[in-house]
Amino acid sequence: MERVADMNDNFNRYSKYFHLKNDEELISLIKEDVKAAHYELTERWATKLYKKAYRKLRNQSIVMDLVEQVFNELWVNRRKLKIRKASEYLVGSLKDKLYELDEKNELHSAYTESLNHFALVILKADSALSIPKIKELIDKWLLIQPPERVQIFNLKYKVKMTSKQICEKLDIPLNVVNAQINGSGRSLNEYVQRFHIMKLNRRKTHRIRSLFKRRKHIQ
Repeated sequence: MERVADMNDNFNRYSKYFHLKNDEELISLIKEDVKAAHYELTERWATKLYKKAYRKLRNQSIVMDLVEQVFNELWVNRRKLKIRKASEYLVGSLKDKLYELDEKNELHSAYTESLNHFALVILKADSALSIPKIKELIDKWLLIQPPERVQIFNLKYKVKMTSKQICEKLDIPLNVVNAQINGSGRSLNEYVQRFHIMKLNRRKTHRIRSLFKRRKHIQ
């Protein structure tokens, strides 16, 4: 333990020692809590991983975050990990994160697509509101809905599950799922209509006030 502490406290003195170690030897030292070995491995691989991820994402900020996560998780989980080859672990870990990011983006895209569908349906009934405004109202509407309705709404329109899949996942009757989905549509339309009526009333009030001001000015 004293040797480990000395290595961690005096990295400059041991830098050549770490530089001569191969990746697998550095992994072994990392498992012994040698932070300097982790630093050396990071120095060797950070740029390589960055280039791999950047070719796919073309986003410097996101790529830097992903690479940082790879090395942070290596250190945090160092004693639990079973690493046969350092390169396989590091590249594999990065690929996993890229895959997770793809899944999140796909879910977001699917959710946005569903919200666009809702917005277009409402827009046909009320062309006075724009699609971005309707989508904003949908987000606000979700905040005031019961937890079960929000959960079913998200599974239906975010995860793109069928009603049958939702009832199996939540272990609730199919008629309850369908009732919540139908109720969501009615509730959302009513919420948007109330907003529109309030908006029209505010405009009407503003016009009346403006009219009185003009009359008072003329008098």
